[in-house]
Amino acid sequence: MPPLSRQLLFSVALLIIHINSAAQAPKDDARPARFELRLAQETPGEGLIEATVENTDKKVYLFKEALITNKDVIKARVVEEGGLFPPEARGPSYFNIYVTFTEEAAQKMARASEMHIGKPIAIVVDGKVLSAPIVRSVIRDRAAINGSFTKEEAESLANRIRPK
Repeated sequence: MPPLSRQLLFSVALLIIHINSAAQAPKDDARPARFELRLAQETPGEGLIEATVENTDKKVYLFKEALITNKDVIKARVVEEGGLFPPEARGPSYFNIYVTFTEEAAQKMARASEMHIGKPIAIVVDGKVLSAPIVRSVIRDRAAINGSFTKEEAESLANRIRPK
């Protein structure tokens, strides 16, 4: 089993999106990010759009319509992750982004993810597939974008995802 920091984890109410390196994070930019969660398949099919996951050779085939977009986001906040150890006993801090969906979007996500268990869901920012983890259980109202970001990288991306 790969180290925990490299796994894509799902729980009943929270989707954790892991970006393998900060290099995949969109660069600092003042314009809003186009944030989308799209259902995907691992094999081509009629009406699906082929895409490659950033910094990999992995191909996924996206549904045309986004399941979740910026308009479905209530908030995006930066959270410092340091583990269970006090600051003096751990390495440098890293930061993640926690995104909360509207009630309507949470219901839509729960229905769609329930029928999509065992298949990928693509995390798309500005038209680039950053990750495509496999849905392991029903996803509801939240997502955590986990990429071991610096504080500045996390704040930049969270600011661009937040509803305006």
